[in-house]
Amino acid sequence: MKKFLDAMQSNLLIFDGSKGYMLQQEGLSGGESAEVWNITHKDTLRNLYQKYKDAGSDVIQTNTFQATGYHLGKYGYEDRLYDINYTAAKTAKEVMGDEGYVAASVGPLGRMMEPAGDLSFDEAYDLYKGQIKPLIDGGVNAVNFETFTDVAELRAAVLAVKDNWSDIPVIASVAFEQNKRTLMGTPAYIAGLILKTLGCEVIGTNCSFGPSHMLDIVKDMSKVGGPVCVKPNAGMPRIEQGHVIYDQTAEGFADACIDFTKYGAVLIGGCCGTTPEFISALKSKLSFVKATQKDYKETNEVSSLTDTIVVDDYKSISKRVVDISCKEYIDIFKYVNQPELMSLAFDIQDEACDIVEITAIDCEFPIQLEKSLDCMQGFIKKPFVFKTNQSELLNKLLRIYRGRAGVVICDNSVTNIVKKYGALPIII
Repeated sequence: MKKFLDAMQSNLLIFDGSKGYMLQQEGLSGGESAEVWNITHKDTLRNLYQKYKDAGSDVIQTNTFQATGYHLGKYGYEDRLYDINYTAAKTAKEVMGDEGYVAASVGPLGRMMEPAGDLSFDEAYDLYKGQIKPLIDGGVNAVNFETFTDVAELRAAVLAVKDNWSDIPVIASVAFEQNKRTLMGTPAYIAGLILKTLGCEVIGTNCSFGPSHMLDIVKDMSKVGGPVCVKPNAGMPRIEQGHVIYDQTAEGFADACIDFTKYGAVLIGGCCGTTPEFISALKSKLSFVKATQKDYKETNEVSSLTDTIVVDDYKSISKRVVDISCKEYIDIFKYVNQPELMSLAFDIQDEACDIVEITAIDCEFPIQLEKSLDCMQGFIKKPFVFKTNQSELLNKLLRIYRGRAGVVICDNSVTNIVKKYGALPIII
């Protein structure tokens, strides 16, 4: 899989365009699953892959955006999950051969993470793991998580790959609102920081708007380091006689995408409303543009989903220390007392501090502490730092933490876990 990453070091690669929009032209109705067409209309998908390859795509995606067991179950095809994903990957690989690459397209579940919704980290993780296995068996060169509006859910998806197929490159692509934040309020830079330090080889953005509206997002995300992937829509859509219309021309789209290359974008394609014509225009306009990118460099930052702070001198940073062994807190965490946890979270959020430190030395209730953290972080915007001498407990906390945590190193046994989750080690 290293060959795919190597190609982006010196070459600007062209991604493909929309699948759903093209399949609608082939007769896909609003009440059907586009992903089921992988097995019911296999030749149609093969021809679509071929059209994008012929248009100049160096990388094409599988038609598997909503091919988790959760989504397929809505159409009565949950038992065909393996076939639907494997066939999509295998067919795309047959089309591309040795002349390009195939990325697995994997989208969000469309459910909110706990505590705001009913989607737990473990359920999300298992659903993504179940979808990714047949895609990898089918021969994909990378996994492209795209159109995610919640970085917390995206973390679960990324870890499903990193824990089980560490040699597969991950492209982590986020969708933003007009305020240049995700639906859950995460700015582009922080999204990039969380994903890059988690180990994502490529970070980026897709969908959202046309290319001219995404330039500032790419600028901010690229400050973290590259490579960067960008897949804009074909402009802003409008409804005309019940049909979605995109007014941007292929030439105008390609011209606007040139600016992305100044900020580390080395994998560029199209999202909603784009067609092989758009990809052909991209190939023509960008064929003489040299790929440029900067590598990630440690900035000593920790973050939540919305806030970040540089930790150069931890002792001087204003912090709220929550020692779970103290009488004030022990019953709250030991019994996962949600009303008390929420009250504590609101108090901390209102407090004039920059960081929340959770101190758990020789903790005897790790599962309860994990659940308590998951509840609290839904209401606290400040970054968290963990201090514990228990590697198993730290693994649980970093696994579900939604930002980039800091870890006070008080035992060398935790070093590898800190590295695994891309947390910031803090020596005091």
